[in-house]
Amino acid sequence: MSELALSRKSKGFGWWLDRSGTIMAFVFMIVIFGILSPYFLQPDNIVNIMIQVSPLLVTALGVVFVNMAGESDLSLGGVLGLGATLYCGFLKSGMHPVASLAAVIGICVLFGILNGFLVAYLRLSSFIVTTAVMFIAMGLEKSYNNGFSIWIRDDRVTAFANGSFLRIPNLVLLAAVIYLLTHLLLHMT
Repeated sequence: MSELALSRKSKGFGWWLDRSGTIMAFVFMIVIFGILSPYFLQPDNIVNIMIQVSPLLVTALGVVFVNMAGESDLSLGGVLGLGATLYCGFLKSGMHPVASLAAVIGICVLFGILNGFLVAYLRLSSFIVTTAVMFIAMGLEKSYNNGFSIWIRDDRVTAFANGSFLRIPNLVLLAAVIYLLTHLLLHMT
């Protein structure tokens, strides 16, 4: 028998359970929630859940690369908060939504470059570096908005956020495209 055939055969159920435990827990939770609530598995609720988890998925996909390198990024929440605040501020000042988004992505990427430089080149602890960067970003956010939320009303942003293409919400499509690009980057490079 070949080594590959032996390794597949010897892995057995325990190996499969170890590799599929998260998926099984996810399916188990769906079944339980479906039993507990007659509305949980309704199409409208599933679409609503997908819309709500789309930003979280995009955020988590960014962290995948850091985790694969064996590091951690605690600055994520602070940088996201700063980015959201700056986006709202830029829109409020009259910038176009796409230009605002490009500027915010650029600023957030600079924070990522700072983290990467300090960890990879100066060999500082990712825990310490990203904690410090988190507090810096949070401080900049509080400084920018004076500690208050910035409210915006931009019909273009609202139209995109609430819109859909082929009955699939734009936020879900955007998250799916980013997931696909991340998957291709991880598996094809």
